[in-house]
Amino acid sequence: MPAKQSDLQEGTRLYSEHPFAPHRRDASLKTTSDRTAVRSPKKIPQKILDYFRSDLKTGLSLSSDKRVFLSQVFMHEIDEGVHILERAGLNEQARMMRRPPVKIPPLSQLAYLRKSLENERLKNLSPEEVSEGLKIRNNQNGKIKAFLPHGPVAALTFQGLFYKDHNEDALLIVPERGVLAAFDGMGGHVGGNIASGIVCDFLEYGLKSGLSLSKAISFANEAVIERTRSDPRLGGMHPMGTTLVSCQIEGNLLRSVHVGDSKLLVLREGQVLHASRDHTNGQDLLRDGLVDQETAHYLNHILSRSLGCDSIFASRDLESSEVALEPGDRVLLATDGVTDNFFSKDFSLNELAQLASLSPVEDAVEKILKVSLDRVRSEVLPDGRPSKADNMTVLLYEHRHPPLKRNS
Repeated sequence: MPAKQSDLQEGTRLYSEHPFAPHRRDASLKTTSDRTAVRSPKKIPQKILDYFRSDLKTGLSLSSDKRVFLSQVFMHEIDEGVHILERAGLNEQARMMRRPPVKIPPLSQLAYLRKSLENERLKNLSPEEVSEGLKIRNNQNGKIKAFLPHGPVAALTFQGLFYKDHNEDALLIVPERGVLAAFDGMGGHVGGNIASGIVCDFLEYGLKSGLSLSKAISFANEAVIERTRSDPRLGGMHPMGTTLVSCQIEGNLLRSVHVGDSKLLVLREGQVLHASRDHTNGQDLLRDGLVDQETAHYLNHILSRSLGCDSIFASRDLESSEVALEPGDRVLLATDGVTDNFFSKDFSLNELAQLASLSPVEDAVEKILKVSLDRVRSEVLPDGRPSKADNMTVLLYEHRHPPLKRNS
């Protein structure tokens, strides 16, 4: 069934409040969906563009495209920081960042921002509780319901139980491009949610600027790398990074691109039609026949690929696939905080597939979250293996596009 124009114009809206989240989103709060996450070149101050005329380390001149990109990464940190200061009521510091004195160099502006973000008041600031379009990131918990051109999608992300007091996962829906994406940030308390948030924002910007899915991912990866280089707290031996699982649905064709261990499943009549391959040491070695299943589960927490690395190349490290969809098929995207609590010993996800087949899609994602949390509480899976406490993110899409006509 094609999407109604009114559905597409309305886009997304919050639905029933998260029953498990300590900080609920309030639909009555003023939203900031018009706030710029990644600035367009036309909105970057000339002072910042001039600052990036040459490489700060080598002194070599930079191309205009590189100057714009570095300026966008810089301004993204400024804009996000100002937004957090305003939410904490630190309005004087926020005004200073919005209108810095002319003679203050950009690096001093950035240093002032980072110092301001160490304010004691921010330690008790709850996760952002406003809707910012079709994404949830930057330490947010919440739910989204939306309509892609060819079917409905429900999504949620939650920090989980007995793990961390913040959410390093993120999710994104771009209906006009038919794109869904989930991210699982890494880097501990300092950088995980920053990495997933940057990739989420720059991926959205790249897609809305007309880039292909793979090129938009590469663009977002470069943004994380540049952000890490600009802040020693986010680099070092274990720099921040993020997994990514994404898909683009055009007509009856699904194209997926992923890196890391966040999962994509295509389901037909409750059965797994297609599953993405996790990029972990455990499963890589198991596929190569070098370890048994028990050892693979033990090593499964070690990623073999992720975004945020200089060595990531789209042609080599971003794994892609295509699947022809039929009406009624479902597409599930989930981070490992969910899948690790459903893996059988051979890493199949048949039980998760059954839950994802419940109707409607919003009931299915609720059920998946409930079962995941129940298993974390009990600390054990049905087969006796330990469960895993982690952030949890799920997106579930139901395909309703009519089948393509076939030549007789």
